[in-house]
Amino acid sequence: MSQAVTVARLATRELFMTFRLLLILLASAGAGAVAGLLPAPPGLMTLLAAGFGLAIVVAAAVAAWSLAEERFSGRIGWLITRSVSRATYLVGWYGALLLVAVGGLAAGGFLGWLSIPPGSVVIDATEYVAAIVGVAATCGLALAVGLLAGALLRPRGAMLVTIALCAIATILVVLLPGSTAWLPGGALVALAGASEIEPVVDVALRAAGVGLVMAAGVLVVCQVVLERTDL
Repeated sequence: MSQAVTVARLATRELFMTFRLLLILLASAGAGAVAGLLPAPPGLMTLLAAGFGLAIVVAAAVAAWSLAEERFSGRIGWLITRSVSRATYLVGWYGALLLVAVGGLAAGGFLGWLSIPPGSVVIDATEYVAAIVGVAATCGLALAVGLLAGALLRPRGAMLVTIALCAIATILVVLLPGSTAWLPGGALVALAGASEIEPVVDVALRAAGVGLVMAAGVLVVCQVVLERTDL
């Protein structure tokens, strides 16, 4: 565990030094900030969901680029020669990226809540929080996909493939609205519908569970790929 924490610190430092950490935070918190700066439109939750969706794509693309660059720069190999296992390295990087991205989403969610007009009873706090939790789980899945792409491809290719997969997930959610709770990105649809009459807590939490299970599966595959990759 101590090695994973050390790797996470190194990953956070690398993200900070290359301004990728700032990019993730700006994209995540910026969605709520933009919603707060604009006059509250009827589609406020839809605007917020779209902003969070873009932030998730940015975070996933950063994850893909970062791991691929770590591979080709030799930094992963250097750490492995110093008794850091590949699984530990993956856990450290995933933890660092998840902490930064979810922290930004939490800040953006808080700013988005402040942008709701005072006295509004249309948006229930429980439904809003459940939707944000689902969005965070979706972000965790997207980061895992980005790391898997980074473990397989060069930086540019990994980033483009990750963005393409996120776009495909978005298209599926739009074309299959009845399966929202079982598809990646379903929590964003739940957030967009938080101001509607239909309750979204069940959909958001189910989407969060599905996202977490899928993220775990993708991370296992990513570990297998790293174990078989010449670093």
